[in-house]
Amino acid sequence: MFGKSMTQFGSKISATIELAHDLIFPKKCLGCHKFDNFICNDCLEAISVKNNFCCPVCNREMVLPRVCAECAHESELDGLWIVSDYNDELAKQAIHLIKYNYCDEVSEIWNKLIAKYFFQERFWLDDALLLPVPLHRRRYLERGFNQSMIICEIINRIKGNAISDRIIKRKSYGRHQATLDFSERKNNIVGCFQMVVNTDCQKEPGKVIILVDDVYTTGATMAECARTLKMAGFGKIYGFAMARG
Repeated sequence: MFGKSMTQFGSKISATIELAHDLIFPKKCLGCHKFDNFICNDCLEAISVKNNFCCPVCNREMVLPRVCAECAHESELDGLWIVSDYNDELAKQAIHLIKYNYCDEVSEIWNKLIAKYFFQERFWLDDALLLPVPLHRRRYLERGFNQSMIICEIINRIKGNAISDRIIKRKSYGRHQATLDFSERKNNIVGCFQMVVNTDCQKEPGKVIILVDDVYTTGATMAECARTLKMAGFGKIYGFAMARG
């Protein structure tokens, strides 16, 4: 009885703190600036989601999530799903709020965008294993969460794919990829990942993995993850990102 009372008391305290926070720092739509939510429903609907696929290397439009024939020899990824466009200012701001301002409440926006994307997407791999692109432990402690895991959890709720973050890990703490140019990104990420000992996922020939990240720009990070996985014996490796930069 006492425990139940304490739980109810704690819930009331949390609700009071949240109400006070909203009164002092009211949420304003990133698009129209109305005091509503971080993105109001009208502005959220205005964010376009992709209805096609593109080659991970050259960005050529594809019918299926595949690498084009010309780029097949130089791509570690076997295909790629992209939800939106990084040039869409609202989509970009939603990503930045989580990634750089640590505003995890915005994940509800991601949830709606991903749901909107899957409503029209027809070529998803229901049995594939989701693998969030890992953060270095130091970066994780700085941020408090891995934004790629948030995306994995949303996909899991919508599509039911299993998640594992115990296959590869980031072994080096380097410069932010976003601050580097194309060639620097490739050099900065080489050798950054390694397999986890006693991984909880068997390296089956038919095992398909979907690497998940927030932004796909040059593809260097996902390519290095895929290379590490394929060297360890995994088969098909795909990518999924909220936006392509």
